[in-house]
Amino acid sequence: MNIMKKIAVMAMSVLLFLGLVTIDAEAETSKSVTVEAGATAKEIQAALDENANGDYELTVNIPTGTYKLDKTLYVYANTTIKADSDAKLIKQSGYGAMIETKILNDKGGYNANSNITIDGGTWDSTPVMNNSTGTESFRFIHSNNITVINATLCNVPVGSHLIVLAGVQNATVSNCRFYGYQNWEKAKTPKEAIQLDNVHSVVQVPTSQAAEIKWDDLPCDNITIKDCEFYNYSRGIGSHTAVAGKLHKNVTISNNNFHELSDSAIRLYNYADTIVSGNTINNVVEGILAYTYMAEADSYFKPLDGKIAVLPEDYNITIKNNTIKNVKDASNTWGDGIRVMGKANSKGRELAGVDIIGNTISSTSRYGIFATVAPNLIISGTNKITATSSNGILLESGCDNSSIQKASISSVIGSGIAVYASSDVRILNNTVSSKADAIYLLDATSCFVGKSTETGNIVTSSAGNGISLSIHPGNGRTGCTSTQVAGNTVKSAKQNGINAYNSKKIKVDGNTITKAGKDGINLNGGCTSSTVTGNTITSAGKTGIAISSSKSVAVNKNAIKKYGRKANDAAGIYIFQSGGTSTKMVSKVENNTITGTGSGTTKYGIRVSTSNYTTITSNKLNNIPGTAVYIYLTKNCTVEKCTVSKPKKMGIYFTTSCNNGKIVSNTITGVKKADAIKIYSSTGCTNSKNVIKK
Repeated sequence: MNIMKKIAVMAMSVLLFLGLVTIDAEAETSKSVTVEAGATAKEIQAALDENANGDYELTVNIPTGTYKLDKTLYVYANTTIKADSDAKLIKQSGYGAMIETKILNDKGGYNANSNITIDGGTWDSTPVMNNSTGTESFRFIHSNNITVINATLCNVPVGSHLIVLAGVQNATVSNCRFYGYQNWEKAKTPKEAIQLDNVHSVVQVPTSQAAEIKWDDLPCDNITIKDCEFYNYSRGIGSHTAVAGKLHKNVTISNNNFHELSDSAIRLYNYADTIVSGNTINNVVEGILAYTYMAEADSYFKPLDGKIAVLPEDYNITIKNNTIKNVKDASNTWGDGIRVMGKANSKGRELAGVDIIGNTISSTSRYGIFATVAPNLIISGTNKITATSSNGILLESGCDNSSIQKASISSVIGSGIAVYASSDVRILNNTVSSKADAIYLLDATSCFVGKSTETGNIVTSSAGNGISLSIHPGNGRTGCTSTQVAGNTVKSAKQNGINAYNSKKIKVDGNTITKAGKDGINLNGGCTSSTVTGNTITSAGKTGIAISSSKSVAVNKNAIKKYGRKANDAAGIYIFQSGGTSTKMVSKVENNTITGTGSGTTKYGIRVSTSNYTTITSNKLNNIPGTAVYIYLTKNCTVEKCTVSKPKKMGIYFTTSCNNGKIVSNTITGVKKADAIKIYSSTGCTNSKNVIKK
């Protein structure tokens, strides 16, 4: 140093000492290093080690070329690896990941490493693909702010993942390709291409850094996976193990393309506050699976600290606007477009609060949408479901207080919509056709199948009943008690338009039924205290409204015409083996309008058989092909204030042990006086105040 520089340095030192000047003492904030084409793993690691303390932002550039990686690359905080699109990084050794975050002074939580980006390159494990042990391409543990973009990760052994995020917060994986799992079509150990994991143990998160890690069960938080492609693999994205009370949260999986997978496209095990949207799924074994429970001998762990957090009452999962097709499972264990599964009789593990909105699902080997133990489930926003090999939508036991709205379901082998052993389910504004009962409820209590004409469902055709309510055989079953079927339109059901079996307090109100193959409405098997009100039934194959084996049933204000289209032994309304043993248990048929067409002496207007204490009042019966009101083997029956016009056989006929019957204040026109009212082989009957006109 010359004399002048020495003097200047000395002067500056004095000024600094006196505080008269300052110097920007900030260290270097960023640095970029480019490795040589074809560099070894050791040489790339040397470049990464320059920022071992994460003191500045380091970018390691990997140019076009082929790189044989014989050891794991450990990456530190504030580091970007930027690889050219034609850079090929080839894994040479079986154990360990290609890239893993370096763990230093781990205290748990998300801050062991942060601000790491992998951009570009093809990360290929082909040389070890036939190994018997699994591996990973990228593994991030206890990290924050992780980005993987524009990369291709491929060709790993069975039991492997391409990316593992274990206890990671704020991660984005975008515009990447994932493919290549050994023998993927017949994989006996399916794994996710991208797995979200808890930091539970080295068994779940294999790493050579196990001694440095604080195992704290940390889940992932705020993860985004978007605009990626997954194929020729077993599973796409998700988890297959979980820790009690430690949920992955704030996960977004959007606009990805999944195809040719031998298992699930998306698998959400113990997730909350998650959105799955805009994905395309084709040719997989299971589409989207959200669950809190499965067979769990080796997949659901107790927390390491022994403290189980309070589980959410609402998991807040949204599955929307996805396109799912060609979901096939030869074993028929899976094969669903969307599947939601909670655990019964386990507080907090019921999977409550899932919204399924506006998805398009076609060609599945089982269900379009299947849910079990999933209360407060909402299916809405025109989910379009076609060509399923079983039910379009099935809600199994424990889906209480759920709703199915605005679905469009067609060409399904099973029922369009089925609900089993769940209460307070609302089925509204759906359009359904199916090759079984279009809408089928089994032991589903206090449900609504439509509420009004504004919210009613439209059944365009069904090979079974249009709408069916039933009970499973067995003790303690309640059928569909207190369920309402209202405001629906049912066309071209091959069986009954609406059918209810052994379910009490049913209300069938304001429905429009056209061209039922059998009865328009049929309540049978003990539908006690039920009402059938304000329905319009046209062209029933057999009977308009049929009630059997029921007590205290009210049938009123219905309009029935063109019944008996396929059967001569038919009626507008038929009450069979119903009624009661006293005036407290009666069937009432009142204020109905019945119009007959065609011919057939056994096509009755109202027919009552072996149904004591039935009251028939204020009905209008026009052009009945046979007898307008036909009462058989029914005691204490009252027919009053009815208007009968132009019956082709008789007006009112009591026959065979219809003892103590009353025929009062009826008006009958268009029939011979001798045929207007007849009583045969019945005692104690009264006939008064009736008007008979030509």
